Amino acid sequence: MSFASRPPRDPRLARLVGCLWCGRRKSGGGMERVLPTGGLQLVIDLEADGRATVVGPSTRFALVRSEEMRHTAGIAFLVGGGRPVLRVPAAELRDAVVDLAALTGPAAAESLRARLAQLADDPDRALDRLEAFALGRLAGGPPRGEAGAGAGLAPDHGPDPAVAAALRLLAAGTPVAETVEATGLARATLIRRFASEVGLSPKQWAGLARLKRASQALAEGRPRLADLALDCGFADQAHFTRAFTAYAGVPPSAWRPVSAAEANHARA
Repeated sequence: MSFASRPPRDPRLARLVGCLWCGRRKSGGGMERVLPTGGLQLVIDLEADGRATVVGPSTRFALVRSEEMRHTAGIAFLVGGGRPVLRVPAAELRDAVVDLAALTGPAAAESLRARLAQLADDPDRALDRLEAFALGRLAGGPPRGEAGAGAGLAPDHGPDPAVAAALRLLAAGTPVAETVEATGLARATLIRRFASEVGLSPKQWAGLARLKRASQALAEGRPRLADLALDCGFADQAHFTRAFTAYAGVPPSAWRPVSAAEANHARA
């Protein structure tokens, strides 16, 4: 397995993108169970006849053929960070996998996929190309080459400040009602703006954040489910087990991730 990733270098993407990545994986066939991250992902299959797709926000697992992840590249957006680059409200992508061509046009999507395939043996340049693509989308047009693609950007493409504040509070375990009050917005207003940026409701995202913490802890070998349930904000082990099974398709005792670095991937 060879894998390269890095955060964006341009500060205008730092608030939107978690990492850019590309790599090859050995695949024995079969299916993988992939847990949602809460953010949007651009996933580009660089094998012959591969596709470039945008994976929208979801609250439950997906089953993916291992062969589809043998040679891939992509962008993992921070929660709330996909909308400015993809230019579509995240709510429109909820529980969906959409061809990148539907958002950029077929020529732009295929050009990106073909160029990344050409750079298969030069991961640094492949990651630079992905960043140039994202910057070009922010600029309102296609990337203008691998150097200088950020020229002409509008001054601010950050996430909605109220939504960003709500995400921080919810991630820290603040109840939804207290989070709404802290933002100073009406509940309906926050829910609408949150859905546009994140694609989920505040309540859905708060539950997902708890389950993400739990799956990472399981991948790192935390053994006592009762303690883990309380640490992650569940009422008790039974509550945790029900929620995790709906989220992952298997109970926490049966979760076997690929690795701690890929805590959201497991053999199906």
